[in-house]
Amino acid sequence: MTALPGVRSAAGKALYGIGCIAASAVLAVSAISYYTQKQVADIATSSVASGGPSTGPMNILIMGLESRTYWDGTLIDHHLQHILNTGSEGGNATNTLILLHIFAGGRKAVAFSIPRDDYVQMVGTGGYGPGMNKVDAAYNAGLQARISADRKAHPSWTTGQVSVDAQQGGQQAAIETVQALTGVHVDKFAALNLVGFYELAAAFGGVYVCVKPWPGGQGIAANGNLRDPVVYYQSTGWQGSGSVVKPGVQHLTPEQALAFVRDRHNLPGGDITRTQRQQAVLDYVLWKLKTAGALSDLGKLATLMSTAKGYLAVPRGWNLIQFAGEMNALTGQNLVFHTLPSAPGPDIPLIGDVNTVDVPQIQAQVQQAFSAPAGGGDARPGAPRSPAAARPAAGGPRTPAAPATGAPHRNPAAFTVDVTNDSGHPGVARGVLNALGAKGYRKGTAQTGASLQSLTTVTFGPGAHPGGTAIARYFGPGTVVTGSGAVPAGHVLVSVGVATLQVPASLGGPAQAPDSPGAPSSATPTPTSGAANGDSISVPKDAPYGIPCVY
Repeated sequence: MTALPGVRSAAGKALYGIGCIAASAVLAVSAISYYTQKQVADIATSSVASGGPSTGPMNILIMGLESRTYWDGTLIDHHLQHILNTGSEGGNATNTLILLHIFAGGRKAVAFSIPRDDYVQMVGTGGYGPGMNKVDAAYNAGLQARISADRKAHPSWTTGQVSVDAQQGGQQAAIETVQALTGVHVDKFAALNLVGFYELAAAFGGVYVCVKPWPGGQGIAANGNLRDPVVYYQSTGWQGSGSVVKPGVQHLTPEQALAFVRDRHNLPGGDITRTQRQQAVLDYVLWKLKTAGALSDLGKLATLMSTAKGYLAVPRGWNLIQFAGEMNALTGQNLVFHTLPSAPGPDIPLIGDVNTVDVPQIQAQVQQAFSAPAGGGDARPGAPRSPAAARPAAGGPRTPAAPATGAPHRNPAAFTVDVTNDSGHPGVARGVLNALGAKGYRKGTAQTGASLQSLTTVTFGPGAHPGGTAIARYFGPGTVVTGSGAVPAGHVLVSVGVATLQVPASLGGPAQAPDSPGAPSSATPTPTSGAANGDSISVPKDAPYGIPCVY
């Protein structure tokens, strides 16, 4: 890979979200279906989330990093720091996280923006940092843990080599933390940093946005311009993006576009409304690619490709040319954006103000939206059905995804079940083992795992394939089922992940969720509304430039 990030400001410097352009880069590159395979292969690649098909229904995590460096850790030059109002300090937080589901055929998609301040269980961070933190901190924690490990294991590596490898630790931690929060498997990812946003916006000649008329308040007159001035505070350093926008449709230069998606200080809902700006810019990019000649102009394509090579990272082996065939039919009207529901939470020492989240509610909402109707194919987002099947890590056979409801095996006593608690939720492993014993399976051992894993998996030993597939059904669709000679013959090993908060209802009724800061006890989704509680954004038909109007 080439290389990214620096260090989080100790003064609590404002962090800026820009990850929607990572999705833009994926769309831009994938849409070049007639471009050479070699040029596509030059995109920075990662071993994280590698393998698996390049097309078909999939979940893609889009990460926008606040980094002011290249992938090898080199700082961006002073000129870019000046024109972008970013300064030289910044961290590796994923201030934009968008989980995008592409339905089979590529004609429809649904996405969820994940507010950066959501207070969740960290997974895959190697013990670096607190166990509960803002979701945007997972990348930096995983990266720092990998840096520490690499310096011990590879003392001869250069700083650039360590930085490049450490990005993969950050990518893995961000993916696993999002999987634990949403309960769905991430198949692919795309990562981009601050400079990448600017360069891609420049390649598009800037962007068009539509701003709603301001109703008045927060020191701004009705129908006044929304401003986010750059101001220096001795206690916190530089604050503000420099954004100035007026009501209505307008063109923004690359610098103005970056300021637009970074602004959060004068917006209703703060970070939540900022995600809607990012979503709107992605809608514009999609419109531009499809309708304004960006895909038929080889000069523009070459510029986009060159930019993507410098700032975009994707999984190794993801054939973006094949991916293009399915993405070609996607339009803004068929790309629906949501924001995960959350509520203002406490100010936690050394972490700051956080959002509280109802994990069962989020999992139910995401899994329903990502589901497909009977018979597969395109789906209306939100259709009540099972989520896309998860794909296992490399190695070992895999069974088809388990049906949505549990069904007992005709001879459960033929299999012994062992359960490992890799969830961090006390008592879950013992509860699962007792519940499976009540279903007729022979009870083996229940123990605590050495580290957390995001999703529950089922591994069967020789001769236990039928038992493994039957048991996986109790944990819902998409549960990964693999075979391994390391598991004794006739045994099934259930590794309970963080996303499993309690004993599944299909194993004998809902149990009380463990007492854990990140595991609310209510498993029943509660309808919510408002910008801070899961609003959705869609593009009106015939909207100018294919964009919705946002603040």
